[in-house]
Amino acid sequence: MKTKLLFLGLLLVSCNSDEKPSVQDDLILSPSYIVMYTKGELKIDDRVDFWSIVHTNKATGYCVSFLNPDGVTSDEFVRLSERNGDTSFNNYLSDYDRRSNICFADNFRSIHFVSDADWDATHPAGSSLDDIVTVMLSSYAPFVQSGYDRNAPGLSQWGAYTFYQRHASELTEKEMAMIGWQGIGFYFDTAPDEPTQVHTITVTLQTVDGETLTVTGRGTPPWGDYEPIG
Repeated sequence: MKTKLLFLGLLLVSCNSDEKPSVQDDLILSPSYIVMYTKGELKIDDRVDFWSIVHTNKATGYCVSFLNPDGVTSDEFVRLSERNGDTSFNNYLSDYDRRSNICFADNFRSIHFVSDADWDATHPAGSSLDDIVTVMLSSYAPFVQSGYDRNAPGLSQWGAYTFYQRHASELTEKEMAMIGWQGIGFYFDTAPDEPTQVHTITVTLQTVDGETLTVTGRGTPPWGDYEPIG
C-alpha cells in the first residue's frame, strides 16, 4: 500500500495547481468524474496475496484544469474524456474524489500471461497461463456510462466503480476500460508443481489503440483459491 500511496502523491505533485476554481465548502465543480489519466512505464508490485500491475512514478498525468498549474485542461485529458463519454458530470467533487478519481489512460482489449518456467504438466514454460490466472481490477466505465447513476447495477458498495475478478481468458474489452489507478491485480488459481520455484512472469496487454505493452515480474508467484472480493 505504501508504494501505491507514494505513486499517487508523485502524480498529484506534477499536476498540483494554485488556481482557485469554483468551490463549495471543500468541493470543486468538475466537468468530468475522472480528474486525471495516467500513462507511461509499467511495473509489477509483488505483494503477498497477489501481484499488481501499476504505473511507475515516471508516468505522465493528464489532468483536468484545476489540477494543472496554468489552470488549463490538458488536450489529451479532453480527448480521453470524450472517448470515455465522461464529459457531462458537471458536479462537485470532494477532496477525496479529487485524489482518487484517477484511471489508466489506456483501455485494453486483452491481457495475457506466460512464465519462463514450467507451471504444471499442462502449462509448460512459454505457454499461456490465462486459464489459471485470476485478474482483479476496478472500472469506472459502468458508472460513467450509466449517466453517473450511483445506484446503477453492478457498482461496488465501496465506490462508483465496478470490480471485476475473473480469469484473464474471460475478461472483455468492455470490462478493461477506465481502470482505476490502483492497477490490475492478479494471482494464480493453482500452485505450480514446484511451489517454491522462482518464475519470471511476462504480462502482455493490447490497448484498444493497437499498442502492445509488456511488463515482467520475477519471484514466487502468488496462488490460492480466494473468495470473490466484490
